[in-house]
Amino acid sequence: MPDVLSLGTFHLDGDEIRYEGFSERRVEWAIEMFEDLLPDAELVDVETTDIEQKLSEAPSRPRKPVVVAPDFKAELRASLTERWLA
Repeated sequence: MPDVLSLGTFHLDGDEIRYEGFSERRVEWAIEMFEDLLPDAELVDVETTDIEQKLSEAPSRPRKPVVVAPDFKAELRASLTERWLA
């Protein structure tokens, strides 16, 4: 999936790979990627969870504010804007 900042998270446990993605589109891309890389692999299950449900299940914890240097913030903003416009 070209130009994607993050596809999701892959977990390897023995001979099983579990994928947690951020959208159905990315899940489909991950499945296609594994079909190409591991043509003999078996897809065992696909499960989706609504983001609101997932957030409601997450334990709440107080978050400390993150201090980001202004020059880093400006550089990151410029990089992401340039990538988005390209």
